Amino acid sequence: MFFPKFGDLYEFYDPSRRKTYWLELPKLRGSRLCYARDGWLLLYKPRTQRVFFYCPYTQEKIKLPRRELAYQIVAFSATPTSPSCILFTVKHVRPTVVAISTCHPGATEWTTVNYQNHLPFVGSIWNKLVFCNGLFYCLSLTGWLGVYNPNESTWVVHSVPPPKCLENFFVKNRWKENLWPSIMGIFLSYTLVLL
Repeated sequence: MFFPKFGDLYEFYDPSRRKTYWLELPKLRGSRLCYARDGWLLLYKPRTQRVFFYCPYTQEKIKLPRRELAYQIVAFSATPTSPSCILFTVKHVRPTVVAISTCHPGATEWTTVNYQNHLPFVGSIWNKLVFCNGLFYCLSLTGWLGVYNPNESTWVVHSVPPPKCLENFFVKNRWKENLWPSIMGIFLSYTLVLL
């Protein structure tokens, strides 16, 4: 999804069909896109702290409990119409403590639990979240891999070195700070598919 360049006209690209769609969506005005999956958008309105799912193709909207998401990343596990849909956020509290909040469509509030890490885990809104095989994965700013299991409510941080090819590419590259989160997000997605 690309935010509008003209009024409320949004561009959507479907990579599986290699097709671009344009939709007029005035309902999205003032919203921030947090995550997209299976044709659904997870949106946040900072002014009202409203979090909601929106399907641009059917115009269906599913409201969620209010949540302040200014400095948090958020993802969801399945379409919001599925009973297995879980929303997940992770927020840095201290270097060795994160606050993880979860919610599901139909809930009246978010559940938040603080987890102690054995390794420092400092997140950023630029980090990438991936849901794969029942687990949420997140990279810290230092390259540690955080793994949250929603079924067991567990959080573990692993030390995962970046691939050698990426280390060599960035040795003399002044754009490292700008590209690293995206490259690691792609690498993480690729690694998880291979598992």
